[in-house]
Amino acid sequence: MLEQEKSVYDILEKLTISFKRYEHVAVFTVEEIRNLDIAIPGGHTKNLFLRNRKGDKHFFVIISEDKDVDLKRLSRLIDSTPLSFGSPERLNKYLKVYPGAVGAFGLINDAANHGLLF
Repeated sequence: MLEQEKSVYDILEKLTISFKRYEHVAVFTVEEIRNLDIAIPGGHTKNLFLRNRKGDKHFFVIISEDKDVDLKRLSRLIDSTPLSFGSPERLNKYLKVYPGAVGAFGLINDAANHGLLF
């Protein structure tokens, strides 16, 4: 088990939050996870790690799996310069995860609070 994965379980246990672990290959799209035919109960989302043009602000966006994201519109709504996806290197630097494994629990790994905006 990876150290990052263990830290998530440790925090959930410390907070007495029950959980069930599901394991699957890394996925990059909603379609890919649907093709795995895994029955995970609850709401399903897509998670986006974005950056502004200068790369000095990062955003973690969680949206329902059935919604589309218009990055131009989103940048206007949050009063940002144009948005793009953060590189795998940035993703690993701030959240200690890689593309295909982006999830809200990755925020636990940003202990230094690098200023990710939500």
